[in-house]
Amino acid sequence: MIYRASLTVALVAYLVAGTSIAQENSTAPNPDAPIPESPAAYTAETILEGLNTVVRETFTGVVTAVDAGDLLSLKRNGTSVQVRLYGVDCPEAGQNYAEEARAVAVKAVLDTTVSVQILTEDSQGLPVALVFDGTGNCLSHVLAAEGLAWWDDRNAQKDSLLRKVSAKAVSTPKGIFADTAALAPWDYRKSNELPDFEYTLEAPKPEPKLVAAPAVEEPRSISAKGTMTENRPRPAAAPADAPASPGTSPAGGTPLSIPGIPADMVKDVNVGDLLMRHQPRIAMDPSGRPLGLTANNVSSIPHASEYGFEEGDIVSRVNGIPIESEAQIMGLIPQFMNVKTFQVDVLRNGKTITKTINVK
Repeated sequence: MIYRASLTVALVAYLVAGTSIAQENSTAPNPDAPIPESPAAYTAETILEGLNTVVRETFTGVVTAVDAGDLLSLKRNGTSVQVRLYGVDCPEAGQNYAEEARAVAVKAVLDTTVSVQILTEDSQGLPVALVFDGTGNCLSHVLAAEGLAWWDDRNAQKDSLLRKVSAKAVSTPKGIFADTAALAPWDYRKSNELPDFEYTLEAPKPEPKLVAAPAVEEPRSISAKGTMTENRPRPAAAPADAPASPGTSPAGGTPLSIPGIPADMVKDVNVGDLLMRHQPRIAMDPSGRPLGLTANNVSSIPHASEYGFEEGDIVSRVNGIPIESEAQIMGLIPQFMNVKTFQVDVLRNGKTITKTINVK
C-alpha cells in the first residue's frame, strides 16, 4: 500500500502535481473541502477570503444584455457599463458551447438586479468582476460548475475554490469537457488572431508591523562567593525553514492533500514539501503554446529516476491525453487512480520518447 501510495504521489508530483497547491494561510477556505452541491454555498465573503484581494468597487445594477457567457452589460444609475466575469473564460462565438454558456447566463441574470464587485481591470480596459444573482449565486462559479466555462488559470491561477468547482466539471465530464477535442478559448483566439486579455489582482496592503518593546532584563547579582546569576535568554523559536512533519504544510499544522487521492495514501508522504521543492508547471514554447508538464529537481522525486525521468523532461502526453493546462490536469487524477499501465510521451532535448510505466 505504501509503495503504491508513494508511486501515485510521484506520478502526481511529476505528471499531474500542478493540481495541488498548499493552503497559503489558516484563514483561507479549505480548497480540499468537498464541493458544495450548489455554487451558492460559496458566498461572496468566502470567495473574497480565498482570493485575498482588494475590491475596488461594489454596486448593484440591472443586466441589460448578455454579450457572451462571460461578458455582461449593466445599467447602473442610468449609465451603461460592460464587465467581464472574473476567473472564467467561456467559449468564443463560433466555438462549441458558446451559445449554451450564454443561455445559462441569460437565464440566471438577464433583466435582473445583480450585485457587482469590481476586482481589477483587464488589458482591454474592461472591469473584471464577481457578479452575484439575487439568490447569492456567483455567476462565474455557476458557469464553471456546469462545464460551460474554462477556469482561467492564466489570470486566476491561485483561485483554489474556482479550481475545485472546475475540476468537478472536468472529471464528470460536463459540457465543454465532454468533448475531448475542445480547444481552450485563449488558444482559439490566438489561432484566429482575435484580441486576448489579461489581468492581475491587487493584493491588500500589509498592515503595519508592531515592534515589540525590548525585553527588560533583570539586574545581575553577584554573591559574596563570587557566583553570578542573570537572566538566561529564552530558547530560540524553531526556524521557519525547519522540516515539516509528513503530511503537513512546511509551516506546520494544516494537513495537505491532493484532490482525488485518499488521505491515507499520502499520510506518510510530505506532499507539501514535495510540491514546493519541485514546482511542477506547464512548459510553453516561444509562441506560448503549451508543451506539457515539467518540474525541478526531477532526480529527487520519489521513483522518478527509477522510471527513467531526467532533469528537463517535459511530459507531453499521458495515455494519449495531451497535457496542456492545470485545469485539464485536475480531471486526470481520478482517472489515473486505478490505472496500472501508463504510456507517457516525454519531450527530451527536442525529441519525443515514449515510456511505459507499469504500476506495481
